[in-house]
Amino acid sequence: MDYDLLVIQLRSALKKKSEIEKHIGVVKRDLLDTPEIREQIAPLHNEGGEKTQSGITVEIPKKHSWDQSILAEILNDIPQEKWPSFVDRLTTYKVDMRSFTKAAVSNPATTMPFNRAHKIELGKPKISKVKEEKDV
Repeated sequence: MDYDLLVIQLRSALKKKSEIEKHIGVVKRDLLDTPEIREQIAPLHNEGGEKTQSGITVEIPKKHSWDQSILAEILNDIPQEKWPSFVDRLTTYKVDMRSFTKAAVSNPATTMPFNRAHKIELGKPKISKVKEEKDV
């Protein structure tokens, strides 16, 4: 197929997709405002979860969070090998690439050991943006 024709088809398809996604959002919001859905979702308001009725699943997501300072206080007096199986200590290190690059330029000896830990993974090629035809 011709490149220009494919570009036109892609722009058209993306525009239709955007319109459909907007319409889906409007319909979902309208559906959430119906008495039937309000009745279906009412039992979930205290505990979250999901409920399916007539093929429509409603959900109130729930996210558990733990106060880290309280957990540290509780676990401080317990040897780590005796911690309950539901508790893990995770340590992750984050390197700010901009700061690392500045430091590497100004003081390469300090940053040299960190180079062993650095790797770059490339993803698969993709089209990441398509401008409207009028923007080209």
